[in-house]
Amino acid sequence: MARVREYRKDKVKTPTTVGSVLWAGFKWIAYVLMILCAFSFVFVFAWTFMNSFKTAIGYAEDTFFLPEVWDFDNYAKVLREMQYKSYGLFEMLGNSVILIALGVINAMVWPQFAGYAMARFEFPGRKIIEAAVYVAMIIPIIGTTSTVMQIKMALGLYDTFLGEFLFGSGALGMGSIMYTTLYRGLPAAYAEAAYIDGAGEWRVFLNIYYPQSVPLMLIFVIQGAIGTWNDYMGPYQMLPTHPTLALGLHEMQQRFVHFGGDYPVMFAGLILAMAPVLIVYSIFADKIMGNTAMGALK
Repeated sequence: MARVREYRKDKVKTPTTVGSVLWAGFKWIAYVLMILCAFSFVFVFAWTFMNSFKTAIGYAEDTFFLPEVWDFDNYAKVLREMQYKSYGLFEMLGNSVILIALGVINAMVWPQFAGYAMARFEFPGRKIIEAAVYVAMIIPIIGTTSTVMQIKMALGLYDTFLGEFLFGSGALGMGSIMYTTLYRGLPAAYAEAAYIDGAGEWRVFLNIYYPQSVPLMLIFVIQGAIGTWNDYMGPYQMLPTHPTLALGLHEMQQRFVHFGGDYPVMFAGLILAMAPVLIVYSIFADKIMGNTAMGALK
């Protein structure tokens, strides 16, 4: 007991300085701003969800309080009347699923090949290719859209899923940069031990390196799937006869909002479109945030 008292008596407190006070104040301001930012997202979603159950008249009379009559017919109207030109809901949903599947295949294959080749092999022009990848990422996508469209037309791949698959491979992009960094950071002793046991390059890649890229690959797959689901401009420009659900939402906005003033139906469509994204994100939130932090550290 005497030792405890003696320790407490001799304990030196850290002096309070102007810098420490300013740093503490800065942290509290940052916390408050993050809380307000999170609240703004929750508020917008809750406000949209609440108003999706109102009638057009009820929404016009009051937009910030609970509806007096909960109108579930808005969701039925979306499922019944959403269309893009002559394409129905299930056709657009099928096109969205096909594009997501093609994007998932691309994210799981081609960037790994490119990243593995640039990380593991020395060949003429490797540094030039890596530099070209960085330069290409600086160019805004709007500056290459017309060129890509002309190339697709010349090859007969415009307005086809095959064209989207080939041009959306992403072999040389952010994915390849991340995989190159990942594979360079793995010990070369893994491959050397496999070579001694008689393994070829394919077996080394598939059995040793590729499995270690799964955590990073998962984040590209999830983010790519969410981006494809929400993408409006890409299908509008490149797949005019294969519209996706995002185009159906845009068409519904024109019909029910611009010409009809029925905002609750539009809100119901937004909630239905956001539901799969929210479900996927809630399931894989830990993976997304953890792998994002890992990528930032690399």
